[in-house]
Formats: sequence, C-alpha cells, structure tokens
Amino acid sequence: MDWPNTLGIPEMVEWRGARYRLMGARRYYLSQSTTPAGRKRPKGLHVAVWETAARRTIPPGHEINHRDGNTFHNHPDNLECLPTVVHRRMPKRMDMVKVRANLERIRGLASQWH
Repeated sequence: MDWPNTLGIPEMVEWRGARYRLMGARRYYLSQSTTPAGRKRPKGLHVAVWETAARRTIPPGHEINHRDGNTFHNHPDNLECLPTVVHRRMPKRMDMVKVRANLERIRGLASQWH
C-alpha cells in the first residue's frame, strides 16, 4: 500500500483521490471536500489512513492517536485507536513544526559551541 508521506510537511497532500490541507492549531491534515456535506465533517488524514489499514471505521467513542506524537507521521504503524477518554488524558506532545524551526535556527550555533 502506498501510504502518504507527510514528513516534509507540505501545505496540501493528495491521497487516494482526496485532498488534505494542513489546518488547525494542532497541525493536522483535514480533508477538503467540494460538497456541502463533506465540508461539515472533514476527515483527518490520520483517520483515513488508520481506517484504510484497519479496514473498518473508528468505533464510536474512540480517536486516532499518533504514537510518537508527530501529527505529520501518518504511517499506520504510528497510529493507534484509543478510547477518547484515554486519548484526551494523554500528556500533550511537542509541536513538531516549532521543534524543527528551532533546530534549524540553532543548527549553525552548534559548531560554535563545540
């Protein structure tokens, strides 16, 4: 199966005929529908990937978690279905966009420090 590669963090990803745009403060990819019904309930790319790999829909009262905390790492091995109450009680993970931006900012300083 050809899984979406979002580790380069593009603004838009096309996967299996659907377009997903980078949205929200938590930085998830959400489906971009052309129909009014589709726009009311956008689906996250991580949800679509998990449902495709698991060959079923997410059970009611469950959410898809990124095991490594990186919301751009949407490979099925990194996704797990958890009860909503468990998922929402998990500690917040780092914002990988901010982490990568900070690493780029300080990379040149590392050689000076060493």
